[in-house]
Amino acid sequence: MNMIVRHYNKNRPKILYKYRFFDIDGYHIDSLVNNSIWFTSANKFNDPFDCSIIYQFDGNKRLRRRCADHFLRREYPNLTNQQREKFIESKIKKIDNDPKYLREMIEYLINANYNQFGICCFTPYYDNLLMWAHYSNNHEGFCVGIKLSKIRELQTELSKRNELLELFKIKYSKKMPLINFYRAMLSQEENDSLTPLITTKSNHWRYENEFRLIYWYHPNTLLTLLDESIAEIILGHYIKAENANKIVNIIKDKKMQISVFQAQKEERKFALKFVQIL
Repeated sequence: MNMIVRHYNKNRPKILYKYRFFDIDGYHIDSLVNNSIWFTSANKFNDPFDCSIIYQFDGNKRLRRRCADHFLRREYPNLTNQQREKFIESKIKKIDNDPKYLREMIEYLINANYNQFGICCFTPYYDNLLMWAHYSNNHEGFCVGIKLSKIRELQTELSKRNELLELFKIKYSKKMPLINFYRAMLSQEENDSLTPLITTKSNHWRYENEFRLIYWYHPNTLLTLLDESIAEIILGHYIKAENANKIVNIIKDKKMQISVFQAQKEERKFALKFVQIL
């Protein structure tokens, strides 16, 4: 049996890992069978602060008028100058004086922004004890390692279809990112205003060292990976024999060139060791 001995650079990894478990619907094992990953809408995350949108409505009158004018020219190009001017004055007055209108507008924008992207989360760590416990059903699941080089190739393939797949390293902070509403609306790149929001999490999650794939305009979407994208699979310390056999049989049936390891406890320290079984 072979042991994994690795020294990886957490900031520039060659493999990104996705922790999995054996859910009742078989979704996680199906992702292995189908060689696919799922891009979740951010409104389904377990952390209510993740991707939560805090808009600032700070701005002088000139900036706010520019924003309103930009919006109207884009959405209602047939308005006359007089109609547009009247609409601008009405909207600015409502934002300044009607808290209920402002709350409703913010709620609408939040829901609209959640539909702008799907997210798939990874880590360079295959040996994180907390992540095995939290995301792999108390070490009963498995961990799939995906080659970063294949993710880059997939980005290129999708770009040929005018689809944008971006990879970000998460930043951790004590403060939530704030977005100036007016500057966001005037941004030349529609995604620029959302990027800090999507790529910043609370310091409490720093242990994950998360990398995040963003599939723009594709929330709740299944995406097929390229062939040979999976580098290896690691079975949890407490994985049931039937589930371990299930994974090994899938790999053999599909003739996948993948190494499989079994996580085991180190005897004298709080750590895992990994024994190759396939």
